[in-house]
Amino acid sequence: MKNTISYFNIDWMSCYDGPGNRVAIFLQGCNLQCKWCHSPHSQPKISPLLFNEHLCITCAKCVDACQQKLHSFVGAKHLIDRSTCSFCGACIEACPVSSRNGKEMGSLSLPSTEISPLDLFHKIEPQLNLLKNIGGLTLSGGEALLQSQALLPFVDLCKENSHHIALETSGTIPLQNKKDLLPKIDKWLFGARLSTDFNGIDEKLYKTVRQNLQLLKEYKADICIRYPVIPRVTATQEYLDRTNALMEEFNVREIDILPYNPDTSHYYRCIGQELPIEFTSEEISNSHKMIKDFFN
Repeated sequence: MKNTISYFNIDWMSCYDGPGNRVAIFLQGCNLQCKWCHSPHSQPKISPLLFNEHLCITCAKCVDACQQKLHSFVGAKHLIDRSTCSFCGACIEACPVSSRNGKEMGSLSLPSTEISPLDLFHKIEPQLNLLKNIGGLTLSGGEALLQSQALLPFVDLCKENSHHIALETSGTIPLQNKKDLLPKIDKWLFGARLSTDFNGIDEKLYKTVRQNLQLLKEYKADICIRYPVIPRVTATQEYLDRTNALMEEFNVREIDILPYNPDTSHYYRCIGQELPIEFTSEEISNSHKMIKDFFN
């Protein structure tokens, strides 16, 4: 059983991830591969090496530092072959504009961090204490429930110290085997993910989402539906109707409409991939209005 928690980012003062102001921990790894994912580096168990090209000063020190020979230069163009990366971080340590322990992302970055539940609690506890009466902790992702066993002792420490805990999930991880964790979560930010592509509702996902909502209803859970604005996916009448039906069936009265992230292409560039799908600003605007009008 894994006894460490893996995360790729901590937002120390989030106002978008649950009620009030919160420490939001974004856990590494996801069971889905949504075509519109705005954090593709969060999907694998370990994030690939991130490269911010505009911060590179083309000193080429990474070339000699990397034993796996990931880095090369063609003129001033910095090329990276991540296929043999061992995640050692030698290139980051050699880079004068990057830091393994830096608070800000440099030219090169390996954001995945492995940490024990106790060490993670000690890391965030001072900030949690400041937010105790105005917010709390949010466990997000990736998919937070993939690390449910490792999270249990961490959540226990937070509850022992009276911190409010929210957990964000896509709703596609069966909760039947997570019953030790369920009563310890104060707020569920429930994605109700009914599709991962542009082919309409995935009935298997729909079934799992519905079963999970049924179980949370039995626990009298506090649920907020997190509804992302994705043109041609969530901004369809079928997706709206099916989500609304779930909310009515399980008496969920709160919904948070999440605007499309205009910086989605950033992390695809950082991991050396093309953005799988691009939307026009008109599509995004019309989709947002369609969703907002429906739920208003």
